[in-house]
Amino acid sequence: MQEFIKRITYYEDQPCVILENGLQALIDTGAKIPVWTKSEETLLAYYPDAEKVLDFVEIGLLEGVAKGSIWKIDLAFDKLFFPRIPIFVCSYEEVDYTFLFSNSMFRKLEIRLDQYRDIFHVIIPDDESEVRNLSFGINGNRIVLMQN
Repeated sequence: MQEFIKRITYYEDQPCVILENGLQALIDTGAKIPVWTKSEETLLAYYPDAEKVLDFVEIGLLEGVAKGSIWKIDLAFDKLFFPRIPIFVCSYEEVDYTFLFSNSMFRKLEIRLDQYRDIFHVIIPDDESEVRNLSFGINGNRIVLMQN
């Protein structure tokens, strides 16, 4: 078993964590796909090896429909590594956080969001890997995120 703890900050009472590169990620256990809320240019500044795989995508997001594109990036989050994780990129500059982390990123992991102590605790069971392989498919007009 491995584990790590991240300090929680808040954006409008919503829990966020700070990544190693200084970016802020909102922990959204209801989201199905990770979301990048800044421009594609900003994404490429932080992740120069990012690859656009699908353009002109619409998904339900932030109380409405968001238009954007699907990209793949290599993402590190403490002890977790997400190689070529698909993310939805839409320029939503009204929010301070850069990422919206989805519940699918933590599937089969034990997570504790402790808002009393302001910590996000992640436990990786022995039968799970710290390397998280996620992929996506399209079902009609819905993005379906899968985990290997």
